[in-house]
Amino acid sequence: MQQIIEDVRGKMVVNRVPLDWTLIDLTWSMVGRGGEIEIGVETVDGPFTDWDQPIGLPPALQQLRDLMYVPGEGTWFTLHLLIRRDGQVSQRFGYDRPEPSVYFESDVEDELRMYPRATVPQWMHDTLHQRTTVEEPSIVNESSPMHGSSVGGLGSPRTDRSAAIAAATDFRPSEPDMRYIKVTRPGAVGDEPSVTWSELLEDGSVWRKVQKFADGRTGLAGGFIATDLTWLEDESFFETLSADPSLQVIEVAPSEFQTEWLAAGGWHIE
Repeated sequence: MQQIIEDVRGKMVVNRVPLDWTLIDLTWSMVGRGGEIEIGVETVDGPFTDWDQPIGLPPALQQLRDLMYVPGEGTWFTLHLLIRRDGQVSQRFGYDRPEPSVYFESDVEDELRMYPRATVPQWMHDTLHQRTTVEEPSIVNESSPMHGSSVGGLGSPRTDRSAAIAAATDFRPSEPDMRYIKVTRPGAVGDEPSVTWSELLEDGSVWRKVQKFADGRTGLAGGFIATDLTWLEDESFFETLSADPSLQVIEVAPSEFQTEWLAAGGWHIE
């Protein structure tokens, strides 16, 4: 926090001359890697806004979010800071939804990737689904009897398979060194997954997953959003495999995974 305060104080400059300020009132709002700032500066002559250097988002802000992250619960979204000339400082952290103008859908994806949560706030959930609706409306078959049906408790509309195949044709992984694995469980019954498609990060952890169950249901999880049928394990994907040597494992093309993801009702993740 001290580094942030010193960074702000150091930018109270006008024409290379320190500003005679009395109070600095700042609010930073951050989601993922994006954010914005609201600032008010009081001087001996009244309010002032025309300083030489923008405050922006100091690197120490992201470091502070990292330090205050609670595994499974997330970190703060807003920081309100009052800095007085006499050295008094007050701070307040906000954990509620910031104003919608602060973030884009991609920022929510980054937020969940950077600060995994066991329970995702509804506004984040809604934002990810809105991204699917806005960016990929053509992949939803309005005449399909499955349109509007829920999948694995997510409430996303499924996509007609032919449309999913077409939409996934040019799919490219969002990060280098991602791998796509299909696992078949012979003899699966009831609520056991018979086939699982997984998208793996470089370290072997699973970022997205689609499962088809022996009883005909489909589940999916991704971006640290879990459903009532499918979730992402804490351990490495390969550690999970080693627990059951009967599993049949093959590597598949990214487009095959994306086809299953869209067909199951998965939202769009770049």
